[in-house]
Amino acid sequence: IGYKPSIADPDVWMRPAIKANGFKYWEYVLCYVDDVLCISHNPKSTMTGIQSKFKLKDDKMEEPDMYLGAELSKMDNSLGDQCWA
Repeated sequence: IGYKPSIADPDVWMRPAIKANGFKYWEYVLCYVDDVLCISHNPKSTMTGIQSKFKLKDDKMEEPDMYLGAELSKMDNSLGDQCWA
């Protein structure tokens, strides 16, 4: 699916991407044992690619509420944009 492991951490996979408006950014997939977190404008596309090659627990993909023991939630930043914290 086009991701390459980072030099600093082989459990962090990345690839360049471009949003529909032309904005360039990096997509990331973080893997640790059986936890996978996709950071992307369109994470479902990446997770579907992963699911085609690997079995996901209960065949489910959903927004995270926890990763490696840390609680995650959506919030609005000072500009009013949604982000994760």
